[in-house]
Amino acid sequence: MRVIVAAVSLSATSASLLRVNLNRTENGHILGYPMGSEKPKFGHEKCQCVGIDNIEGTTETTAGPYPADLGARCEAWDKDQHADCKSANPPKWCADAWCYVDPCKCDIEVMPKVSSYLPDAQYQGKSVYYSYASCGSTDQWTSENADKACVNQKDAASCKGLSRCAWSDEHKKCGGKELMGVCNKPIQDFKWGQPECRCIGIDGQGGTTKMKLGEGKFKDYPADTGATCEAWDKTNHPDCAGPNAPEWCIHRWCFVDPCSCELDQGDGSSSPPKSSYYLPEATFQGKPLFYSYNTCGGQDVYADEEKIKKAAQKQDEVCSSAWAASPFVGLLLAFMTI
Repeated sequence: MRVIVAAVSLSATSASLLRVNLNRTENGHILGYPMGSEKPKFGHEKCQCVGIDNIEGTTETTAGPYPADLGARCEAWDKDQHADCKSANPPKWCADAWCYVDPCKCDIEVMPKVSSYLPDAQYQGKSVYYSYASCGSTDQWTSENADKACVNQKDAASCKGLSRCAWSDEHKKCGGKELMGVCNKPIQDFKWGQPECRCIGIDGQGGTTKMKLGEGKFKDYPADTGATCEAWDKTNHPDCAGPNAPEWCIHRWCFVDPCSCELDQGDGSSSPPKSSYYLPEATFQGKPLFYSYNTCGGQDVYADEEKIKKAAQKQDEVCSSAWAASPFVGLLLAFMTI
């Protein structure tokens, strides 16, 4: 039986986060990881990093170009990238690890903050948030560098003057709208995939990602490729240029989390996601990257019965308890079914 992580009710999650975050929001607090333990690469288990990791390319931010997988894992991303961190005496925050997180699935003591690096980007219909605490770091950056960060607004007027922020009269605090009870707002399935299999990745980020199209053949696609349901190949794949483009060029697809994706065809048959050929080394929260046409209402014209069977087997193995215990062992098992 396929192991699928059940989605948590957004409204219930929002209420829980509101209680936790508004009562305990000290920026200097570091989550208590067990003594001697290694801090997690993909964030605290209750506030995991989001985004696609281990890819080549660039992400354009308000602070300049960064690696394509910016924020997808816990790392001191600013250390070698931010202009202030290239000086002889860089600020302390340059060495602090952080990552992007889903504010509606972040139930830790320290409130995540709305990103100023990617102010127009979204993750599953929500503003992009970042967290130092999930990575076991202290946030020394926000207080010094983000005057318009929600958490830095000390009164209702200044808070409400920022479109991505909301004020709590009860707690006299400002936070990102999603954290202040907006996690239950509906999102478009047409854009973000079916509720049982949402798209992943950061939408609206500038830059490029290098995709593998064949043996030794690569092509730069937009940095947010696969973050939403689109016919990504139609305007990017060389084979899709001209009047005799193959059928698959027009079908919509996106990248998905294989362990939160359970779709059927409507006739009782399953429609499993498949591992990505374009980004074979990429991961999402440590798991191999998968894609789905079906969650976007598209059709995978290559999906014969044998390929569907192999895809379902690989999905089972990636999402198995063996993978959770040892991703390395799980990776070996997964690649045996390719």
